[in-house]
Amino acid sequence: MPQPLSTATSRDGRVHAVLRSRTAAAHRRLDAAFDLARLPERGPYGAFLRASAAALIPLEARLDASGAAAVLPDWPARRRGAALLADLAGLDEPYAPSAGAGAPLERDTLLGVLYVLEGSRLGGAMIRRAVLAGGDPAACANLRYLDHGRGRRFWPSFLARLDGAAPDEAGLGRMTEGALAAFAAFERAASTVASPGALAHTVG
Repeated sequence: MPQPLSTATSRDGRVHAVLRSRTAAAHRRLDAAFDLARLPERGPYGAFLRASAAALIPLEARLDASGAAAVLPDWPARRRGAALLADLAGLDEPYAPSAGAGAPLERDTLLGVLYVLEGSRLGGAMIRRAVLAGGDPAACANLRYLDHGRGRRFWPSFLARLDGAAPDEAGLGRMTEGALAAFAAFERAASTVASPGALAHTVG
């Protein structure tokens, strides 16, 4: 049974560590859905972007509707949906918006979703290097999504916000539920939108 979180330990990386542990299996499943070796190819890269859009854009809409900017003040600057859509358009890849954003999320659940979205930037840096190394002109010209936030400390600053939230065990449970729901959204997108051929988002 998970140990309760105290306010004292939640401010030194404990929240991040517990979330990483509790979502590790979901993270492994998502990573297994993709293959980094084929990512530089035009087709697999386009599939990766379609899968990313199918999960991320509805999640961002739900975070907007749930008041994410009140929890994370620079949330508007962190949104990557527009960058994804621009990449898809540049590659002539289709994207069909999903219906409705879903019910609003409360703060702890919202932070769990943000944990997955913000952590995906770590994998994005790895994917960007692979695409550039592959040298496909179309793929290399459409890196807005993977480039988003380069040079900014989005991940460290989010972790500071996460670990400063000081949740009790119930709150941490809600964070875990939010993170698992976000991982599941990407996993569903990978299975229904993308053929195997891209690396999933790596969360630190």
